[in-house]
Amino acid sequence: MLKRLAASPMPPSRLLAAQLLVNLVIAVVAIVLVVGVGTIALGMALPKNLGGFVAVMLLGAVSLFSVGTLIAAFAPSGRAANGLGAAVFFPMLALGGVWVPKEQLPPVLQHVADVLPLGATLGSLRETAAGHAPQVLPLVALAVVAIVCSALAARFFRWE
Repeated sequence: MLKRLAASPMPPSRLLAAQLLVNLVIAVVAIVLVVGVGTIALGMALPKNLGGFVAVMLLGAVSLFSVGTLIAAFAPSGRAANGLGAAVFFPMLALGGVWVPKEQLPPVLQHVADVLPLGATLGSLRETAAGHAPQVLPLVALAVVAIVCSALAARFFRWE
């Protein structure tokens, strides 16, 4: 696929931005469906800070997608990208509070979880669901990861 795209005059940065946008739209549709079905079918309460929830979800998605584009930029093949993605994603799951509640982690790992994209997103989503404003540090961490990973991916992406 990349060989076909390489024939276009589009620079890699625009290709990566388009890929992020398409995946973001898909993620938004999926989140709306999950929250909608959960609310209607399961009686789940909507987040009390809905604006904050949406903002955190978008920032978290962009941050995680940018990590994926960085992996894709450096991986020599699709198989290597899958392996690198798993090597990054599973530790983020473990440290982010998805498998084990963050509160049960040692204090040092709790601080690490606060700045990892998955942990920062999950913690901020919990705060907005409870009606609070998200803390600043996780949001800054998400923004920094999104900007740095996107810039590096655009810089190092190669068509072959």
